Amino acid sequence: MKKINSLGYDVVFDNELNELQSFLIDHDYSQLLILVDRNTNDHCLPVIQAAIPDIVDYDIIEVDPGEENKNIDFCIGVWKTMLDFGADRKALMMNLGGGVVTDMGGFAALNL
Repeated sequence: MKKINSLGYDVVFDNELNELQSFLIDHDYSQLLILVDRNTNDHCLPVIQAAIPDIVDYDIIEVDPGEENKNIDFCIGVWKTMLDFGADRKALMMNLGGGVVTDMGGFAALNL
């Protein structure tokens, strides 16, 4: 897996999923949150779930797709949901998607 450091936090990415489960197990995250929109929930989340069969304890945050959701109200909704799930600074937010999910999910995770 490749990573870059941004503002003191690692941003990890890869083109493969074969290292994902071991990466998650090897790190001491307090919890795993997966941010999806309706489309990635239906089409991409099953692929991720198949890649991490030994990890069953995670929370899914589903949001509406579309560029019109790039706003502070979106972030407030994600923050509230993260807090409802008991997220803390040691939680990992996995943004599954592009555009709104990646942009706003990264912003929300960084500013919790």
